[in-house]
Amino acid sequence: MPTDHTVVVVAFDDLQLLDLAGPLEVFRTATRLGASRPYRTLIATAGGRRVRTESGVELGADVSLADLTRSRRRVDTLLVVGGLGSVAAAHDRTFLDDLRSVARRVPRVGSVCTGAFVLAAAGLLDGYAATTHWASCDSFAAHHPAVDVQPDRIYVRDRDRWTSAGVTAGIDLALAMVEEDHGAALAHEAAGWLVVFAQRPGGQSQFSA
Repeated sequence: MPTDHTVVVVAFDDLQLLDLAGPLEVFRTATRLGASRPYRTLIATAGGRRVRTESGVELGADVSLADLTRSRRRVDTLLVVGGLGSVAAAHDRTFLDDLRSVARRVPRVGSVCTGAFVLAAAGLLDGYAATTHWASCDSFAAHHPAVDVQPDRIYVRDRDRWTSAGVTAGIDLALAMVEEDHGAALAHEAAGWLVVFAQRPGGQSQFSA
């Protein structure tokens, strides 16, 4: 059995920084608190290039998404971030081809916020229930009729596909993944350490007003 759990976060220019930082902090915290299989996190970008977030922060990459398609590196979770750059990413055929190729061998594939548009553009959400940021749910449903859009969910798990609502909902998604991997006690402990809800009491409608 593998000794660690590799999470690859797929990023691109004009990503929303919290979409990436939130889940990464959850996985880091779970590891710090004693996850039996510690999480190893990697950032993958097109060509392994640095990317710039919407807020202007530059991020380095650990691996090229294209290189991942050719390697035998084990990936346990593949997570696509969202942000304004998801529009361009969802129209980049090479990027989508590489994403689809990697996703085929990953047991858990997910997205944060408008990263769902990227997964859907790659055909990875057809026949699945999914969600995205409340302000984009109508557009998501219109552009991807093969996806069962759940507009009032903080996150949705449908078999091996996990999607979350906007921005900080990526934290909720990551905590749910920790719970699946290591049980509720560790997920609750990680939530307490981060001073967030282990499980929010409502859906997206409480924020969209």
